Amino acid sequence: MDKQARLMIKQLSNHQNVEENLPKYADYMQGLYRVYATVQCAMNLYTYWEQVMDKNEESEIALRISDTLQTLAGRHILDHLQDKREEEIKAIHDIREEIRNRITILTAYTDAFQIHEYIITRLEGDPTDERLRQDLTAYADSLFAFAFSSDDMMVINDRLKNLLSELPVRITKNKFFDILNETFRIYIGSECRSVDEFSEMLLDASSLRFDKKLAGLYPDFGKRLEAMNSVNYHEIDEGTLADLRNELDDLAESITKETDDLLLLAEIVNSVYAYLLTDEAEVEVSKEVGYAVKVVECVLDAMANHTPIADMAEDCFIALEGTPEKITTDVLQGEGVLTTYVEMDKAETLESLGLQDRFSTLEQVMLLSSNSLFAALDAAKEEPKLADEAYVKEVSEKVIHEFKNSFMTHDKLANRARMAAVFYRIPVFFNTKDEAQEYIRYAILHCNNDKELSATMSLLDDITELG
Repeated sequence: MDKQARLMIKQLSNHQNVEENLPKYADYMQGLYRVYATVQCAMNLYTYWEQVMDKNEESEIALRISDTLQTLAGRHILDHLQDKREEEIKAIHDIREEIRNRITILTAYTDAFQIHEYIITRLEGDPTDERLRQDLTAYADSLFAFAFSSDDMMVINDRLKNLLSELPVRITKNKFFDILNETFRIYIGSECRSVDEFSEMLLDASSLRFDKKLAGLYPDFGKRLEAMNSVNYHEIDEGTLADLRNELDDLAESITKETDDLLLLAEIVNSVYAYLLTDEAEVEVSKEVGYAVKVVECVLDAMANHTPIADMAEDCFIALEGTPEKITTDVLQGEGVLTTYVEMDKAETLESLGLQDRFSTLEQVMLLSSNSLFAALDAAKEEPKLADEAYVKEVSEKVIHEFKNSFMTHDKLANRARMAAVFYRIPVFFNTKDEAQEYIRYAILHCNNDKELSATMSLLDDITELG
């Protein structure tokens, strides 16, 4: 960042020379974001195609999306064509939404299959396991000692959450609902949005919120989930259990592969989208920009011919060393002003200068350049509402109602799996160390299923070994 830009940002931060500086700032940030998008696009395209070459495969969905990205990146970053810009902005927006929807349903499928994984794992235990004959109270106390062997409360809480998610669930439904109620009370006084997000997270993790419309994006996964949902785990032989384990492993591999590809593509989409939004900016073609454009050219050529990327791209990256970090620093310094002037109380200033649309676009680019891959670009601006006790109670009652309905229609194995999923995601609910020790002891000593206890011990031992 040069001295002139630094002075402009300092003055705007102090609300000095606003009318003179804001238009200059808009030009500056638009150009900076375009350079940033060019470099990010080069790195993201390179990473994606290197992975495709390593795996020697590209899914049908990924191929369709990457083909569109090749066209858009070529037309704008290489050829600077703007004749279809508005149409192409809509196209890239739609692709981003499709990827977001696909990631949402893949995550939902993952959560749903994890309920089955929890059950199957506990049916795979060894009833002849020698560990079952040890002093179980001493074993439970060793888990307690492990959890509290650190002086760092964050470490202790993380260890307890990990243990709670794997310990046998031996609490009543009413006790579970009490825990949920008390957990929600923590959110009294926070933003209503935080309460809503927390409730959605619990329902998602326990597979109680499943968008059937999005499920149609992956009909094969849907059929396989229906088949698993029909399994009677109380009457299952070893052969069927082994088949289900193989099915789960295959599903995990397929979902992970699809998810990884889509997340990489989302990175490219965001950088191309950001470039399209800043494509009208006048940017000095520096050496760094030239190197980044050359990388894009090399990658697009490789993608078009389905060949490895030319060595020249790697040479360009060597020449770019340190550039991404420098640009990122400049962007972050500039965004402080952007955040200030897009707030509601500054809208009149932007409107009076005719800069509302430009700053709105800059805000979208800021979101596309952030660490949040799927940040909402058109979220309505409004004053945050704080959740009072009545609001929190209303939301918690809705969540508990969902769990009650689920518990009535599923057996105890699935219900326990859902409780365990919740325990991993909520704050630790013990008020004292004694309560924690008592819970751990009770869970171990009251598990009268040797297979479950054996499997659980293996999982718990893994946690304590990893620390």
